[in-house]
Amino acid sequence: MRERITGFSDLIYGPLAFGTNARSSVLTDWPGGGFIGIHGTNQPEILPGRVSHGCVRMPNSAVLRLSRLMSLGTPVTII
Repeated sequence: MRERITGFSDLIYGPLAFGTNARSSVLTDWPGGGFIGIHGTNQPEILPGRVSHGCVRMPNSAVLRLSRLMSLGTPVTII
């Protein structure tokens, strides 16, 4: 994980997001050029689903717990 992002104006992203070093080869219109993130959502009814631009979306409670367990620089593998 390379960064922790908070303060979103759109709460669809939840209370925080983790920026990873992974990049999308098809997402070019996203800020920063298509970095893939891990974030919460204020719409838990959409989980699980294919509504993302390539990010991993999870319940807010889970992303907050992950925030307590994972520090910057932690290697992340998504399978």
